[in-house]
Amino acid sequence: MQSQMVVPTGWKQVMLKDLGSFSKGSGISKAELVATGLNAIRYGELYMWHHFKIKKIRSFISEESAKASKKIKFGDIIFAGSGETIDEIGKSAAYLFHEDCYAGGDTIILSPKNCNSLFLSFLLNTGNARKELRRLGQGQSVVHIYKKDLESVIIILPSLSEQEKIVEVLESWDSYLEKLARVLKFKRKIKEWLMQKLLTGQIRLENFSKPWEFLKLGDICDISRGGSPRPIQNYLTKDESGYNWLRIGDIKPGDRFVFQTKEKIIKEGLKKTTLVNPGDFILSNSMSFGRPYIMKISACIHDGWLAFRNLKGNIDKNYLYYKLLSKKIQNDFISLSAGSGVQNLKKETVSTLILELPPIDEQTAIANVLTTADQEIEALEKKKGLIMQQKNFLLNNLITGKIRLPEFTH
Repeated sequence: MQSQMVVPTGWKQVMLKDLGSFSKGSGISKAELVATGLNAIRYGELYMWHHFKIKKIRSFISEESAKASKKIKFGDIIFAGSGETIDEIGKSAAYLFHEDCYAGGDTIILSPKNCNSLFLSFLLNTGNARKELRRLGQGQSVVHIYKKDLESVIIILPSLSEQEKIVEVLESWDSYLEKLARVLKFKRKIKEWLMQKLLTGQIRLENFSKPWEFLKLGDICDISRGGSPRPIQNYLTKDESGYNWLRIGDIKPGDRFVFQTKEKIIKEGLKKTTLVNPGDFILSNSMSFGRPYIMKISACIHDGWLAFRNLKGNIDKNYLYYKLLSKKIQNDFISLSAGSGVQNLKKETVSTLILELPPIDEQTAIANVLTTADQEIEALEKKKGLIMQQKNFLLNNLITGKIRLPEFTH
């Protein structure tokens, strides 16, 4: 299978054993870990934390434990020799710290020569090389791969100068992604600060000074619980004329609005559930309880939801959304939840929740500030997703030679 790979001009087929020497890790049980000490890599970290390269050391051992382990150095590639699934087996990462490090049991180390280690890591964790490592994985409950298997893996490799240039390109995308992640983290903290200050009245927006009201949630809307026709399989339908059937799993935690459902139920199910309409609020009352959403469609909700309908008085819906999502109200939900196993919110207790409500014009102004913050975060998340797609496209094509950098096409 490997010998049928298309070899780009100027590239060559090589076995991993011809790129350097292989060795096995050893030792480093969980009991040997210490708070500070010598750098260590354990096999489970390779599929949990380390992707392509080791960016942060998560384990440390004493000098005594290091005597029974395998020392690795800058540029070595560490493979996971075992895993619980075939997807985990053989995952690897390049060690790019200059401090000495020690590799634990169930790891395999490649010490390459005249190769860019990060390029090799990119190559070994994607495309045909990754498929080959999956194929070589052996075992059932625990999957294993061995040194002799890795040594026989065939890859296609460009010149060292092309390897280094490809890594430079991919690292520039990674650097930009890390910058976006930092900006996103900062923007989210700003939004949290704004919610804490504006929704509690600790800071007032300019030109607003009128006193706030204290009202029970049950006084500003009708609260009811959803219901589930049982057995639900008898009520589901694929007919377009059916009624939308909303489950917790239909919505992502970060959503604000509900636009669609995956399933529908027949008309007979309406007698055993609750129908909500566009503009109504729903609140998850079990599992990830206390999460508010605003309906953009009509839907039937099961008993994992509470419905807030018929808003009374001067209430800005977007303000109410942010208020319900605020840290104070979320903590109130935790206090109100009952049950020793799964926490649950009852409509009777939720209705007693006290809300601080400014005049309607101030509600709208606060909601607009927080909505703008959300829009900035959403735009950054979309940008990050686009850059990630570009990086993955380059990763999958540059390291296989499907796309060549201009300076290497002549």
